[in-house]
Amino acid sequence: MSQSTSTIISPAVATPERAYTVLDVAAALRITKTEVYRNLKQWEHLRFGTEIRFTEAQYQALLMTATRVPAGRKS
Repeated sequence: MSQSTSTIISPAVATPERAYTVLDVAAALRITKTEVYRNLKQWEHLRFGTEIRFTEAQYQALLMTATRVPAGRKS
């Protein structure tokens, strides 16, 4: 069984840290939001009910590891 990398927390426990949305991540990585959802099993993220969010640290880690351009896309 694969282990999920999401964390479920209630809004009352949320920190004042910037929370990035799926659309924020898709725009930064220049991929579609569908591609972001497909990668959630491999990427650390937070889940607020049905909402997906990325902390500043998680967002920066994704940007640092996104070193190659997806197939079919031009840089």
